[in-house]
Amino acid sequence: MPIALLLIFLFSIPTVASPPTTGKVTQVKDGDTVVISPIEGGQFFICRLYGIDDPETPKNGKSGQPYGEESTKELKKLILGQEVSIEIRDRDKYNREVCVIRKDGKDINLEMINRGAAWACGCRGVLSHQGSLGKK
Repeated sequence: MPIALLLIFLFSIPTVASPPTTGKVTQVKDGDTVVISPIEGGQFFICRLYGIDDPETPKNGKSGQPYGEESTKELKKLILGQEVSIEIRDRDKYNREVCVIRKDGKDINLEMINRGAAWACGCRGVLSHQGSLGKK
């Protein structure tokens, strides 16, 4: 029951979002971070998926966590090379845009949770999107 209360609290926090933009996913860095090239032109940007976290992949000589590679592969299957809608919600401490990504109307952030490749995260600057957990 405490987890349910935490999720209710996290989903009740209002967020300010920018109007959606469209871009192509040119790289999947891991199960919660992608590189976007805007369709209308301009510089690519790194997007951290809003409201989720995934197992870490090996980086900078550090070993990853179990299932990190599988999470990355799942996100690649969903959106690599695809045109997506991006709603920027925030910017994190690593200067990445924090975004909700949709493909053909489907919330990819939530889909990663539904597929077991990520979990809902209430991290600072990466809050779970309001009211969406559990909806399909």
